[in-house]
Amino acid sequence: MKKYIMKTAIHTSVAVLFFSFLFSATGTSATISNGSFYYMSNQSIAPNKSGLGPDAVASADHFTNNQIGITGVKLNFELSASETLNNLTINDFDFHFGNINNAGRWSPLSLTGATLNTNSNEATITWESPIVKDGWLEIKYSTDQYLYFGNLIGDANLDGVLTSLDALEVTNYLNTGNPVYAYQYDINGDGNNSSADVLVIEDRLNSYYNGLSIAAGPFIHTLVFANAGPDQYVNEGTPVTLDASESTGEIISYEWMQTGGPTVTPSPSWFVKNPSGKNISSGFYLYKIKDQNGNLDAEGTVIIIR
Repeated sequence: MKKYIMKTAIHTSVAVLFFSFLFSATGTSATISNGSFYYMSNQSIAPNKSGLGPDAVASADHFTNNQIGITGVKLNFELSASETLNNLTINDFDFHFGNINNAGRWSPLSLTGATLNTNSNEATITWESPIVKDGWLEIKYSTDQYLYFGNLIGDANLDGVLTSLDALEVTNYLNTGNPVYAYQYDINGDGNNSSADVLVIEDRLNSYYNGLSIAAGPFIHTLVFANAGPDQYVNEGTPVTLDASESTGEIISYEWMQTGGPTVTPSPSWFVKNPSGKNISSGFYLYKIKDQNGNLDAEGTVIIIR
């Protein structure tokens, strides 16, 4: 199978997000470059948006904030006169979804109703579900090429966190009476700026999405997986053991971190799988592990003392 150099040129028409690949003349090299989002039509460019490459930290440039989501990709190839895309199939790509920095823990996406169509040097893949929202779409091509495209509905100020400041941002823009369409504030994706965009944000703030954030990356594929165990609800004075025994991989170091509350001194220390003690207080406890190659993974658990 031929290999292509993957780059991000993202095109959308209404509910479809696209990106591009560039053909490699050698058929073996693989590098990632950058591109742009297109929004609402193939001619209307979403300003300052691009896909996120591996080993990079995300910014407002790398995720959209409208409720349209992602339901497809458009692939562009640079071909010689004798080359075609006849042998390209949807099975050449893997799709995952997640919203933590360890992409190795993300869930695979099974694309319902997926179709692949080619036209000259373009290949378009669209699917009926799932629509990717409130997290990151990972697209893997070949064995080592990854690109990431994010969405956080309602994040009008593009700071990576959904708060009441986002509703205020759109409201203030509308109050200026500025007739210029602002893609950033088109939260419902209807091609207009109106109070309907504010309502989308407020509805989400009143739901379980309140405080939602988007992972910043860089996204890694580590072979170690932290498991901090289930949340625990215990009576005051009852001995508590933090349990990370389900963590997997060639782990060489362990570390628990208390993120708040009265200082806790566990037994024997924070640097074991299963620290314990009677004086463990309510709070969030973050568990971090590392392998011999320096790969990290982390997961948190909550302890509530009644």
